[in-house]
Amino acid sequence: MKLIIKSQEPTSFASWKNLANSDWQPSWDNLQNPEKTFLLERLIFDQKGICCYCECRISVEDSHIEHIVPRSASANLQLEFPNLLASCLKETQKGQPLTCGKARGDWNEAGYLNPCEQGSKDEIVYLMDGKVSANSRHCEEFVSRLNLNSRLKIDGRLAAASVIIEDENLTEADVSALLAAMLKQDELPEYMSFLVSAANENFGISL
Repeated sequence: MKLIIKSQEPTSFASWKNLANSDWQPSWDNLQNPEKTFLLERLIFDQKGICCYCECRISVEDSHIEHIVPRSASANLQLEFPNLLASCLKETQKGQPLTCGKARGDWNEAGYLNPCEQGSKDEIVYLMDGKVSANSRHCEEFVSRLNLNSRLKIDGRLAAASVIIEDENLTEADVSALLAAMLKQDELPEYMSFLVSAANENFGISL
């Protein structure tokens, strides 16, 4: 899980909230497009194109706005930009396993890892079979609640790491240069944190 550094909220979103008056108050329920789309675009930009939790590739079409503190827990934070993230899965389909924000729901107990906090990313442990774990027992529930070890996520991580693991011609210097270039991109590759862990495991590279 990558650390997310928030930028400024979109001007259109701030302007919409500033329309508040005695007859109308902005709320999550009356947030519509284009402001909602611009907001989601900014969140995805801040996250360099990946889900705030699992790091799969996301776009406006296949993601949703996630609340760090759930809407049910605080009405005051529903429209606060620092409380908003972009998570994978927009519409769910019958039989499709829920992951990340959709699987989390309103869960907000001890063990929830806020991607905007420095220490959160250090709690997640990437295993070379494609699964993830947590350094502390109470954070294991985060992994379980968000279904981060679904078959889809495991396969995605392994596919991402195959770029460096399956190419026998790559040297340590090659992989180090490749990862350094990836990390500078405006959009990160999918499952970047797992890719970095695989580079450390297979080549002894620490980034």
